Amino acid sequence: MFEARDISYVRMRLFDALLIAAHIIDKDLAECGREDIDKIVIYCHQVYKTPTSKEDLIKSLKFIWMQLFLEIGEKWKSVFTLIR
Repeated sequence: MFEARDISYVRMRLFDALLIAAHIIDKDLAECGREDIDKIVIYCHQVYKTPTSKEDLIKSLKFIWMQLFLEIGEKWKSVFTLIR
């Protein structure tokens, strides 16, 4: 999957999304729950003004979560569906 996204701009956007998540969540990312995702979304709604940029960030976070935490992918799929 990373071969399809091997563009420096896309990698930068994915890394920015990961940095935002790590900045907002104070604990290990694997242990975060629904309330932590809500914190990220609240922060993003304050920082990002256009619906397109908000949607892109959610897509990036969803992609990162599925790559990092495959074993809990089904749990997070329902969470990110609710956010969208």
